[in-house]
Amino acid sequence: SELVENVDLLPTILETAGLPAPGGVQGGSMVKLMRGGDPKWKDRCFSQLATAMYRTSRYKFIDNSRNLSGQFELYDMTSDPK
Repeated sequence: SELVENVDLLPTILETAGLPAPGGVQGGSMVKLMRGGDPKWKDRCFSQLATAMYRTSRYKFIDNSRNLSGQFELYDMTSDPK
């Protein structure tokens, strides 16, 4: 399984429809990924809303400080219980 982000949806939809992505669009098309792999695909992702999350294939770090809880969470995705 590979790491994907919401910003990858628009480039994927546009490529599937045969349309170019406009300049400044963030993210990358997942078409090659869905067709069997993309050796140049990203190995980390970032997300932020009420909290921030940084993810690699092994670790997930969550910063809850934006909601004033002051708590951080670190998960080892290969060995922590699901």
